[in-house]
Amino acid sequence: MRFSRDFSPRRLINCAVLVLLLTVPTILSDNSGGAATRTKKNFGAFENAGCGSCKMLEDVKARSLEMIKEQILRKIGMKKAPNITGRVLPQVPLHELEMIDQGLAEMQSDEPEFKPGITITEEDDEDHAKTEKMFIFSQKHTKIRHQQDHDILFFPLVESATKYHVANASIFIYVEGHDRHPLPEVRVEVFKVLKLNNRHEMQKVVSTTIHQPYGVGSWIPFDLSETVSEWFKNPRENHGFVVRAELDGKQIAITDPSGPDKGKIPYLEVTPQQPKARKRRSLGLNCDENTNQPLCCRYPLTVRFEEIGFNFILAPKSYEAFYCHGECPYLTLQKNAHTHLATMASPNSVQPCCTPRKMRNITMIYFDLHLNVVVSNLPGMVVDRCGCS
Repeated sequence: MRFSRDFSPRRLINCAVLVLLLTVPTILSDNSGGAATRTKKNFGAFENAGCGSCKMLEDVKARSLEMIKEQILRKIGMKKAPNITGRVLPQVPLHELEMIDQGLAEMQSDEPEFKPGITITEEDDEDHAKTEKMFIFSQKHTKIRHQQDHDILFFPLVESATKYHVANASIFIYVEGHDRHPLPEVRVEVFKVLKLNNRHEMQKVVSTTIHQPYGVGSWIPFDLSETVSEWFKNPRENHGFVVRAELDGKQIAITDPSGPDKGKIPYLEVTPQQPKARKRRSLGLNCDENTNQPLCCRYPLTVRFEEIGFNFILAPKSYEAFYCHGECPYLTLQKNAHTHLATMASPNSVQPCCTPRKMRNITMIYFDLHLNVVVSNLPGMVVDRCGCS
């Protein structure tokens, strides 16, 4: 038989899948007692979830949710979920929440629509959280309370954050407003606290003049990229900042972390540098619970964080994780050269099972152990493609 030279790659793929679906039932019926008919299931939405023997999809979902919880904690550097019940939580400024919500909406709009059938996806090669932004709220210094009658603004840095290089960093100060005209000018100064010869001194890092905000007040940012970058390289140099914004001898910047205005305490907004990730294109197969498909396939799975006890995660409240489930008969292994050769070389070894072959990231906003708000991009949280390996 002569094949036409104008067969397109897409047409060849469709023909291969059709042959696969027509041939597998015969293979399964002729080898009901062999290794090729063993049901291979993936109990988690991650590459190390392994195979199991659960027969119901609900059991697979339950095990996948437990794996997801473990993976989240590992990727954000926690051993257990923070207990925020009954604690006084910082109030994230409204403009920051609006920016985060907009970013999440854009991310979700870029997600491919789930449809049964063959899919083409791109794959990232990295397996660690990519922190995109951090909001570090000021606290009382454990050793220094005041510096020349001014509050010390101390910003705790967790070890998992200081591994990054700082792209830019700003301190946001809430300055009280007024309804008079013309608005008066206010001299704002920011000092870095230094420890010299067992004494604490101050070094000016910002000095500028602003107009007092009109009305009740406003958040004013000041660039501190150089100083914060130094702290990330050497956290021991972090002794905090002192802010002066006085008008007629009165401090009009809110700087007391323990004061009544909890939603207006100063905070640092830090954007770390990110390395570029390599990508590659791959094929996969989608199914839903109504699909009569015994082969390795990707199924939908919704993760709702409050239901699994992760209320320290501010956003998203839920997301689609997906999971892998199905059989890996001999015929499907020939589509993966590495797995096929490994199986032929060790015919008595454990047979391949249905596992994720392509994972996708999600952006997550959460409280860390110090109740700082962290925005991180976690890799490997969404299954984009399943395969036999």
